[in-house]
Amino acid sequence: CKLKLSLLFHCLSLLCLTSFVYYHYFTILRKQKSNKVAIYLLKCYNSCKEVYTMNMNIYKKRQLSEQQLAILESEMQKRRKNTLLAYVLWIFFGAIGAHQFYLGNTKKGFLYLGLWILTIVCLFISLSTAGLNLSSPITEEISGDITVFGAIVLFLGGFLALALAFLLLYDLFTIPKQVREADEKEEDKLIQEIMSIS
Repeated sequence: CKLKLSLLFHCLSLLCLTSFVYYHYFTILRKQKSNKVAIYLLKCYNSCKEVYTMNMNIYKKRQLSEQQLAILESEMQKRRKNTLLAYVLWIFFGAIGAHQFYLGNTKKGFLYLGLWILTIVCLFISLSTAGLNLSSPITEEISGDITVFGAIVLFLGGFLALALAFLLLYDLFTIPKQVREADEKEEDKLIQEIMSIS
């Protein structure tokens, strides 16, 4: 009976959140431009997702015994992510995605690392081509292909560096949220492990 009531409560919560999103979508659609609507819908979707995940974790916790809850809490104390440490990693090793690896976002971590490596490679290639040009006397004819190639590579490296800088700037303001999400994922994983053992 309690299980059915809990499931009904979660279904109603999700239905209310979905209705809220659609209501505000049609209200804003009449008043604002489509790009603002898309941004607002994305925010609503993220909020709904957070609330749903939190409710599911609460629901799963209710299925655990006191002993299992104690095990869960002790394990979470060991595995809980530290916001300060995430910021320290962001400051010193953010360009190579160390803070993302720490938070368990392996794909994002490899994305940061790849962008950093490609930026360094592009910078090295553009500097080496510039070095070749500078070593030649000014009066001598310089190959146009090297100059154009160096400029293209430099532009590509600048674009990659800008993309990486944008991602790091985004992380500056969202690390606390990312830490919360990482903790929720870890908690959900632990709950599933505990429930599977029992």
